[in-house]
Amino acid sequence: DRYIVGAARMPFSNESIPLEYQYKYRWTPSPDNPSENINPNAKLPAVSTGGTDNNNLKTSDFWLQNNTYLRLKSLNVGYSLPKSWINIAGINQMNIFVSGTNLLTFSKLGIYKKSFDPEGPRNQDTRQYPPVKTVTIGINITL
Repeated sequence: DRYIVGAARMPFSNESIPLEYQYKYRWTPSPDNPSENINPNAKLPAVSTGGTDNNNLKTSDFWLQNNTYLRLKSLNVGYSLPKSWINIAGINQMNIFVSGTNLLTFSKLGIYKKSFDPEGPRNQDTRQYPPVKTVTIGINITL
């Protein structure tokens, strides 16, 4: 499990700009009836600038999220070309390869999955650098 902390659950934390999901999934009061929500996608408390009654500051299991994930951390694929293809060019051996890291991640973090690395530190608050996805393509030639 992961506990959502800091700027990830408190819009305007340290005068920061709220995250996209904080507005998209916020509880939005009706102009006619402030106790009625008009956002059908609401999953989070209303966005507020702070104070002691701020629901985003309240400690509860609401902020505890399932951190189960599956990640394709590393993939390497290579192919050696047949000698009958490459001997004509005077090449003894030719290998073509593709490798990648952090290619896919499936996470149960719901609305937070774009903001958190499931392998990241427990106290991350969306201010960490995300995992880098890399792809390398190459050819090894032996003359």
